[in-house]
Amino acid sequence: IKSQKDNQVLTKLHEILRPFVLRRLKIHVLDKLPDKREIVLYPAMTEMQKVYYKCIVEKKSKEVLGIK
Repeated sequence: IKSQKDNQVLTKLHEILRPFVLRRLKIHVLDKLPDKREIVLYPAMTEMQKVYYKCIVEKKSKEVLGIK
């Protein structure tokens, strides 16, 4: 009974939101756009970030943050 009610609520929510949700693909909007390029950059960590990272890896983060 609960899952049936959940499904009804979900269906009603979809009906309400449908006019406001716009889902389009780039190729449908403008076909002359170039393909998407992704560039991944890995910046160096600061000294504080290195300390936190080391603590997380060594599972000592609670000690460093002062949490009991």
